[in-house]
Amino acid sequence: MRRGSRRTSNEDGGTSRGYARVMILVDVPHAAALLAEVRQSGRTIPQLPDGLRPGTTEEAYAIQDAVVASQGWEISCLKVGCTSEVAQQALGIDEPIAGRLNQEAVFGAGAVVPRSLFLHAAPYVECEFAMRLGRTIGVDDDVSEMAEVAEAVDAIAPAIELVDNRFDEFFGISGHSIVADNSAASAVVIGDAVSPDLVPDLAAVGVTLACADEELASGTGAAVLGDPYRALRWVLGHERRRGRSVRAGTWVITGTCTGLVPFPDGGAVTAHFDEPFGELVVTVA
Repeated sequence: MRRGSRRTSNEDGGTSRGYARVMILVDVPHAAALLAEVRQSGRTIPQLPDGLRPGTTEEAYAIQDAVVASQGWEISCLKVGCTSEVAQQALGIDEPIAGRLNQEAVFGAGAVVPRSLFLHAAPYVECEFAMRLGRTIGVDDDVSEMAEVAEAVDAIAPAIELVDNRFDEFFGISGHSIVADNSAASAVVIGDAVSPDLVPDLAAVGVTLACADEELASGTGAAVLGDPYRALRWVLGHERRRGRSVRAGTWVITGTCTGLVPFPDGGAVTAHFDEPFGELVVTVA
């Protein structure tokens, strides 16, 4: 459906609950096909062309859903991004953003992540917390109460997200186009998990990102909407509104504690998380 034509939609063409029917004016199938093609070819594009460039959040997620569906991914991790006011202002949006990661893009501690996963010379890197759901969250489940959301988590782990996009320039692209491109989700490395009972105040946990002996960035869990559990609640609500259940065993990376940092030339970074977590090392080669 090309821009200028009229179609009402519940965003994903299915049975999403919670969203009012909205008008989609962008050509969703062709925009998704272009983003899928550049992923497969290894090339980048300046931006999405007129008629394929989303102008609203609804259009952006409609394209993202179509891209993910076209790849046949088995989703094992959800991403929350843009969890600070500064990041939201930079993208021209007023809420966090969501993406979904294929099982093959989720790595364990000590993994060497292949550089071939990224279209740019090197990805950007950020330190996060990963939460694993111990039970399935269905589309009819109430996720408005923080206590119930926290109760659904059976493990928390340190994580490093590796961020990349399908555009020539990493910055300067509209927030809606970034969302359409799966919110720049590319890969994540998840470290050793601990019980949530061992982390009574996740917002207070400190994180430092370093390369060799050089500190690159630092922060705490409070950088993530004041508390990473708020990011978890937000993305579960997002998935519910999209008409999707979130299966038990799914990881959620909740947003950056340290900001976005270019991956250094050294090929490896180390994230130092306060107890009870420890270190997480990631190599790109």
